[in-house]
Amino acid sequence: KIRVWNSLTIPQLAGIPAEQAINLGYFDASLSAMHDDTLALGSSRYLHTTDIRLFRSSNCHHLPASMTPASSWRSLVNDLGWLLRTIQPTIIVSTYPAIDYHKDHKYTTIALLQAMKEFQYDNCQLWLYTNHYPLTKMYPDGPTGSQISLPPRFGKKPIYFDQLESFPLSPLLQAQKALALDAMNDLRPDTQYRTVCASWKQFWQNLQDKLFLSASDYFRKSVRSNELFFVIDGRNAIKPAVRKQLVGS
Repeated sequence: KIRVWNSLTIPQLAGIPAEQAINLGYFDASLSAMHDDTLALGSSRYLHTTDIRLFRSSNCHHLPASMTPASSWRSLVNDLGWLLRTIQPTIIVSTYPAIDYHKDHKYTTIALLQAMKEFQYDNCQLWLYTNHYPLTKMYPDGPTGSQISLPPRFGKKPIYFDQLESFPLSPLLQAQKALALDAMNDLRPDTQYRTVCASWKQFWQNLQDKLFLSASDYFRKSVRSNELFFVIDGRNAIKPAVRKQLVGS
């Protein structure tokens, strides 16, 4: 519930009205299984329910009564299709599946690509980024306020994009971004404990980071002097060959 509340309130720091922020209510760590078995219902790991209306009820924006939400892949694609038709966005910011190892991040964009194709929506650009780079957790490494570079590829296939988009962040915007990140409860340092086992796991992770100087602090990685996106034209994104490159293995 805290993370749902974060998702609906933190955008207000950027001046986005509450009624324009929508949480669709799908459960943490469930999208991969929903994709692999489209008849299965994803469930909450902590609340032991499959009813996504529990979290949707926190929205100020009321989704149409004609929508019958379920914690299924088909429902997720339909929801994204409805948003595309209703909002008609010209820019969609999402995670790049091929270069982000977080499954929920990957499969959110995979569902988006499927919705774009099924609902024939391509009058847009995808601005893709990575939060969890598969080849090294240190990317993008560097001091806070320094410039973000292109990710290393280590001999792998090149990253597909139609163009790159990078723009500077002023010191004021960097401070505002740090404030928004700190407002997310799960990003605050040393808060990833829920059980005794998780507490021990975090203890050993913290010890390893200190001993081997391998800490990859999210604030250090994210509050930089510029933003960097891989831009893909919507008409290209729905082509099978391009989609295959975007999704990756």
